[in-house]
Amino acid sequence: MGESNYDLKNLFKKYGGWVRIFKSFDFIFAFIFAMFVFCYMTWPDATGRGYFAKELASVLLNISASLFGILFAAFAIILSLSDEKFIKFLRKHNVLDKILFPFWFISFLYIINIALDILIKFFPDNIAKYFTTISILLFFWAIFGTAYLISDTVSFGIRRADYLEFEKEIGELTKDTKQTR
Repeated sequence: MGESNYDLKNLFKKYGGWVRIFKSFDFIFAFIFAMFVFCYMTWPDATGRGYFAKELASVLLNISASLFGILFAAFAIILSLSDEKFIKFLRKHNVLDKILFPFWFISFLYIINIALDILIKFFPDNIAKYFTTISILLFFWAIFGTAYLISDTVSFGIRRADYLEFEKEIGELTKDTKQTR
């Protein structure tokens, strides 16, 4: 079995690229919510919205950093449930890529959102309200993605339990497929 490249760019291609990402439920819902925030921030007679944007950025910064930690806890659970044979099994059936990419991507969204929320604090009020819309988009995109990842982590644990229960049979099937080639 050849070595696989598990960097973000390569996993991005295997996952389905921009089309799959932008057609996902989490992006669409986050985009709609961000548009509501944009309308609120730019509504005529929107006095004090720049101040509100900066305060919102502070809150989102704290929440994003906390959820970023939860994301790594979920990834640690996956790693702790894995052993060499199980990882090889996942790689053989192209499941490992589908597990790793969302962790990479959601982590990337949190990092960008954290950096943007820090920058928003330094923007003038009239500019901060526009960048808050982007922050809201990234935040809700990442938070919905985190919910999916937690669900995937639980299902990963169930798959791991199933694998352990049928490990002997899976090993025999793997041997049979190698012998027929």
